[in-house]
Amino acid sequence: MLTLAFVGLIAIAFASSDVTGGMFGGIGNSQTAVKIGKQSISTSELRTAVDNAFSQARQQDPTLTMAAFIEGGGVDEVIDQLVNSYAVAEYGRSIGLGAGKRLVDAEITKLGAFRNAAGNFDEATYRRVLADNNINEERFREQLKRTLLAEQLIDPIQIGTKPPENLVLPYASLLLEGRRGRIATLPSTAFMTDEAVSDEALEKYYTDNSSRFTLPEQRTIRYTVFTRNQVIDDISVSETELKAAFEERREEFAARETRLLLQVILPTEDGAKALMDRINGGASIVDAAEAIGLAASEIGQITKGEFASETSNAVADAAFGTAINTMAPISQSPLGWHVIRVTDIEQVPERTLENVSAILERDIMEEKSREALSDFTVNVEDRLQSGASLNDIAQSENLTITTTPLLIANGNSIVDPEFKTDVIARTVLEDAFKMEATGTAQIVETTQGLEFAIFDVGEIKPAAPPPFATVKQDVLTVYRLDKGSERAEKAARDIAAKTENGEGLNSAVAALGVRLPPVENVGARRAQLNAGGQRVPPPLALMFSMTEGSTKVLEGPNNQAWFIVHLENIDRGDASERPALTQRVAQDFKPVLAREYADQMVAAAKATIEVKRNEAVIKSVIDDLTGTNQLR
Repeated sequence: MLTLAFVGLIAIAFASSDVTGGMFGGIGNSQTAVKIGKQSISTSELRTAVDNAFSQARQQDPTLTMAAFIEGGGVDEVIDQLVNSYAVAEYGRSIGLGAGKRLVDAEITKLGAFRNAAGNFDEATYRRVLADNNINEERFREQLKRTLLAEQLIDPIQIGTKPPENLVLPYASLLLEGRRGRIATLPSTAFMTDEAVSDEALEKYYTDNSSRFTLPEQRTIRYTVFTRNQVIDDISVSETELKAAFEERREEFAARETRLLLQVILPTEDGAKALMDRINGGASIVDAAEAIGLAASEIGQITKGEFASETSNAVADAAFGTAINTMAPISQSPLGWHVIRVTDIEQVPERTLENVSAILERDIMEEKSREALSDFTVNVEDRLQSGASLNDIAQSENLTITTTPLLIANGNSIVDPEFKTDVIARTVLEDAFKMEATGTAQIVETTQGLEFAIFDVGEIKPAAPPPFATVKQDVLTVYRLDKGSERAEKAARDIAAKTENGEGLNSAVAALGVRLPPVENVGARRAQLNAGGQRVPPPLALMFSMTEGSTKVLEGPNNQAWFIVHLENIDRGDASERPALTQRVAQDFKPVLAREYADQMVAAAKATIEVKRNEAVIKSVIDDLTGTNQLR
């Protein structure tokens, strides 16, 4: 069971690796941001964890800025999650729980990121993933320990949760509840007028409401592209290189014999002999193996040397000393006792330099191309690190620079609505909007092994409202809509008051003398509100929170309309005779209760351990993330 209170913990573990070398922005060497018992969260750990959480949030909203993320409580959420993991682990240790090296190793082998193409854990892949992501292994393993301790502590209390009947029945009955009522819609446009507005009044309105007209930050992206073919254009293979490669691989091209084998491995010699007796008695090796609950595995085409390295010299001698379509003598390896049938033999003749020159030339070209491409990209990166600009690189390598119009973070252009970003611009877009200044170029691989882009930010236009003169007509429209909304609100509240005093909703609306949509008669059961995962209209949702006979007013989004909701009747539900429904509701409650129990355990663990936040240090991290320090 995955501990609900720690969803996303491994992602934070990856983010929390110290990739800053202990120095970032205006915060000198890494300091303690939060102290949890004997453990601590450093500024570098906090910063990278916030960066990671922000990147995840940006996947949902590409226009999100770090400032908005922080203002929305992003830093506090990350701190809470980190503190929870430390506190629960610390409490777990205090009561004798543990997570040793073998348990952590086993957990690592389960992570998909560390598996090879065959789906198995691979040490080399593990090391490469850590290196590619600048992950500190010791810190990563420590995070896994904390997660394992949390699972040991919390998972048991989540197992077998059963909600009480006095909770299930009322809720199930509530799902059967039906409501009927009426909804009147008063669009703001129906109350708009063509009243004249002075420029002075309109400009003041614009200033007072500037945030409503603010355009998001815009940037131009400059980039140039180079391909593998451009880099390797003058690479060739000489006769000397071909001969040297042939000599180095002569054994590969020598004459050889390969065999296709069917094999069954048994733990004892007696078992192998019994299987061989079945085969000698007329059964196939496949049928004989199946009869004792085993399966014959096919091996091939394989050379004697390859087979010996997988088994033993004795097994290889037996298999390769046997004629086709016959059984080899029983032989032994560290794996067990081998029963083998030779099903095919292929003789591969020796190949000369002339025979394999095309293969050698291809392989040498591939190796030289990789080296040339690697050398070129490393050279470009070194030059960029040393202060070279995009212009410098493009000029020296005879590359063409492309400049986009001003773009917002999702790739659209306000100044050129018809502009469509190409594949390159879309690839570098996110990184370009993370750059904190113009003129600092980066290199990125756009097509693996084939194409690379070097890019920078040409112009940064901060988020700001546009000049009043350029949007005057739009401001006038919004101003009139606001005034229409104010009149619609007043009318809605007057109608609601009349309805509360006994007047019918239809007649009260008609008395306005304004052309409006007809009053809607609505009815639904509570269970229908969330059926199919569809969004419930806010007026209908409001109707299910009202008392019978009441009338309420609801504002629509963006000043577009006002709604008057009148609840006429409530049809109470009774699920006491609906066992299938109560069982389903009880089942739905289980994960809710499990989460509640987990949250309570986390809170209890935190209560036993002193947590100290260094607000000044946390503020320094926030200032650095938002660019306030200006020292990065």
